[in-house]
Order: sequence, then C-alpha cells, then structure tokens
Amino acid sequence: MKKLLDKIPWQIKGLSLFLFVVWLLWTAWNLSRV
Repeated sequence: MKKLLDKIPWQIKGLSLFLFVVWLLWTAWNLSRV
C-alpha cells in the first residue's frame, strides 16, 4: 500500500487534499446555513 502511494505524484495528492478541504468547508457552510 505504501509503495502504491509513493508512485502517486505529489501534485495529485495535493489536489485531492485541496478538493477534500473545499468539500469540507462547503459542507460545513451548508450545515450552518440550515
């Protein structure tokens, strides 16, 4: 599993992390709005 993760470029890992944070903020914003 570790070797598989090491093959993934850091750009893709950074992008998925960024998208996860955006989704988290968007979800929190929607929950607080209701």
